[in-house]
Amino acid sequence: MESSPESPPPPVGNAQNSNGKVLWRWLGGLGCGCLVLGLVVMFGLPLLFTKANKAKVAIPESHISRLLQTQWLYHAETGEFAPSLMILSQYGNPLGELRTEDDLYRYEILPSTQPQTAVYLLAVPHRSRTLLFRFKSYSGALFIVPVPDGEKPTTTVQAVCQSKRPTTRPLELPTLAANQIDVNCPPGSIQLQSL
Repeated sequence: MESSPESPPPPVGNAQNSNGKVLWRWLGGLGCGCLVLGLVVMFGLPLLFTKANKAKVAIPESHISRLLQTQWLYHAETGEFAPSLMILSQYGNPLGELRTEDDLYRYEILPSTQPQTAVYLLAVPHRSRTLLFRFKSYSGALFIVPVPDGEKPTTTVQAVCQSKRPTTRPLELPTLAANQIDVNCPPGSIQLQSL
């Protein structure tokens, strides 16, 4: 068939249906984009929150450690442990700011019945601020123990314990082991460090 000068050229391939193909390509691209976005949300956000939670977990652990060190300094000067964070903060902490709470945790000193030989610390997550994420509780202890046949009359034994599961309840207190060298963390917790 010859084409006349007034008639349009014959379609090449399937060009008559090009508008439909563009629509399907666009929808296919949208579907792939949704799939990629879904994968990012499914895998990326938990990783982001895990890293953020790990950073937040380091805060109570380091604060309890700093409180234990400050209690040791206070004990070295006064012969007993400070019974409250207010008294300890008035002491003039060379290790940095001592807080009674932060965005996620409330910190407490629980004095021993023998303030010359032991002190206990708690870091408990706030109930109202942990609805989306759940955090673990912490407890710390510092004991002054006699050294038999040692050059120094006493030494310190201290530890920070962390609950194995997230909770808004205070962790029970650590105890000094019978050998007076180790600290026993309460049931349902692990020892993070011995200082």
